[in-house]
Amino acid sequence: MKKIIFPLLLAVFMSSYCLAVEDDDIYMEEEEMTIEDLELLSEDYNEEGLGLAREGGTEEAIELFTEAIEIDELNLTAYLNLGYVYAWNGRTEEAIATFLKLLDIVPESMAAYRNLISIYGLQGMNDKVIEYGEKALELNPEDYTIMANLAGPYIDTMEYDRAIALLEKLIERNSN
Repeated sequence: MKKIIFPLLLAVFMSSYCLAVEDDDIYMEEEEMTIEDLELLSEDYNEEGLGLAREGGTEEAIELFTEAIEIDELNLTAYLNLGYVYAWNGRTEEAIATFLKLLDIVPESMAAYRNLISIYGLQGMNDKVIEYGEKALELNPEDYTIMANLAGPYIDTMEYDRAIALLEKLIERNSN
């Protein structure tokens, strides 16, 4: 019995030691990576997360998008994908927080504004739709998608003059 236990303990110890050495080697390699290497790694995680999200692997996708952002906090696509996955899965608070974080990084991100407007609209939060919609129109006064999304909340809040102005602009655009 003793002859079996010692080799087993030794094997467990050695395998643990080898794993630790391998982990240290990987860690050292990541420390030595260039900024370009890290950006590529972040994009790889983002792409893998996107594939998992399409296949229904929501939690795994969220982990990969989060890892992509941790590696490269300017990976804007990873922020968008993370926000989309949160929104698609009814995790609206997390989706909103993600899109707001994206606006902190890129204040002119029309994609972030559109997503916030959509989420707030689905939640019936007309005041937030109007707030973010008007900010988006300040950045891009000709964004007809934003105008169309704003008209309804203005009607709901009985701000008919603003709703009519937006609708007239939409009609003018479509008649040309």
